[in-house]
Amino acid sequence: MPRPRFLKLAQEKQEAILQAARSEFADKGFDGASYNRIIELAGLSKGAMYYYFDDKLDVYVTVLEQVNEQMTKAMGIDADWKPEGDFWPAVREFAVRAMGFALEHPELATLVKGIGSLPRQVKREGRLAPLYRFWRSLMERMLLVGQTQGKVRTDLPLELLVEISVALDEALDFWLLDHMDELTEEMSVEAIVDMSLELWRRLMAP
Repeated sequence: MPRPRFLKLAQEKQEAILQAARSEFADKGFDGASYNRIIELAGLSKGAMYYYFDDKLDVYVTVLEQVNEQMTKAMGIDADWKPEGDFWPAVREFAVRAMGFALEHPELATLVKGIGSLPRQVKREGRLAPLYRFWRSLMERMLLVGQTQGKVRTDLPLELLVEISVALDEALDFWLLDHMDELTEEMSVEAIVDMSLELWRRLMAP
């Protein structure tokens, strides 16, 4: 997480640094992003930057946390959210809102793609672990609601169903990020959501 000196900066200065990082990560991805370029864009000296963050990964995760806060606020979800009403229509509505947010904020959505290049250990146990746990917990709550309604299978361990669902969700998200420019009337947001849900339903239905 950011060092205490960063949190003591004026809000405008914090935002300027994070915007510089956001632009570089969105343009180059995590692996291709230059820490020196971020420092330059933020108008800082290299020495000053190390007072604020441990390294490039620390900056990247801080930016992702900011993006996650924006996304969850825009979608009206929090750590206790779960689908209400009939399971599959409720999940579809959630997916349409999530994809709509990604399309309305392409720079922010592209930032997320950088997660794919990070080692599994970083996502599960390192700096990304809190974010990963947030979305994994959301998936678990969704599946539990589906099981309660008899819409999701119960013959396999819930942990395995969550792992399968998270993996499918990541694969579909990264595919969409690679093909955003190809969206047409035939390949609309709702068409992609329906395709994705059909794949998930085939895996999860009793």
